[in-house]
Amino acid sequence: MTRPVNSRVRHGMPTCGEYGCARAECVAAMRKSRTRRRRLERQGIYQHVPAGPTRRHIEKLVLAGMSVMEVSALSGIAHTTISLVRREVSDTVLRTTADALLGVAVPLQRAGSGLTSWPAVGTMRRLQALAIRGFTLPAIAEELGCSRRRIFMIRSGGRARVRVETHLAVLALYNRWWNADPTEFGVPRDRAAACISNALAHGWASSGHWDEEAIDDPSGFPDWTGACGTAKGYRLHLSCPDVPPPCPPCTNAVPEAQRLLLAGQLEKEVAAA
Repeated sequence: MTRPVNSRVRHGMPTCGEYGCARAECVAAMRKSRTRRRRLERQGIYQHVPAGPTRRHIEKLVLAGMSVMEVSALSGIAHTTISLVRREVSDTVLRTTADALLGVAVPLQRAGSGLTSWPAVGTMRRLQALAIRGFTLPAIAEELGCSRRRIFMIRSGGRARVRVETHLAVLALYNRWWNADPTEFGVPRDRAAACISNALAHGWASSGHWDEEAIDDPSGFPDWTGACGTAKGYRLHLSCPDVPPPCPPCTNAVPEAQRLLLAGQLEKEVAAA
């Protein structure tokens, strides 16, 4: 697969691996994506879906006053792809593309040329992921040009909605810093370490645990194990010391009897070790 000249794909994305990038993080993301796709296909959930619902949702967003570029910024989908969907070039669209675009809420109102309000969940999760990297409140607040208290309230879940300008600013910052070293941006090493410890204590998820289509979805969950939503994921939750307790998708995927059996097996393994 050839990488487009103006590609927005970053290292660590599955598509980067599909383009032939040999970096370990890109190859791992590609393999994870392929495994997930095959698992979904076995469940009757396919990679492509009818484009009609997505196309109609885009038109609702445009009629509400949003530009294609705004939809692109909020969804993470290239504006050229959005234009192709609108022009009915194909009867189908990638499920991930559809999910991302359908996840863009129709704005309540507009003020001048910008949206006034946006659900805060994706902004909160991105700020938490940056904390896992070691980016402190002062560093983020200074970069965004806003108060530390404002960032703290959003990051801790104290805001249900944020100004769309804030959402876009955090999105842009996250795209720059998600895999960066905070010490290269002026964060002292000891403060970065303290920030990471605090984030881990809160149980926040890193950027590597979030699928792009899930991070803005209020019902989405981080993929802690690489197999969350399956019995394998449940077992990994129980057996890996660095993984938190079973998440709702894993718990729901394993019947009660099997959960007890898995727990018993693990207890025997621990006792025999």
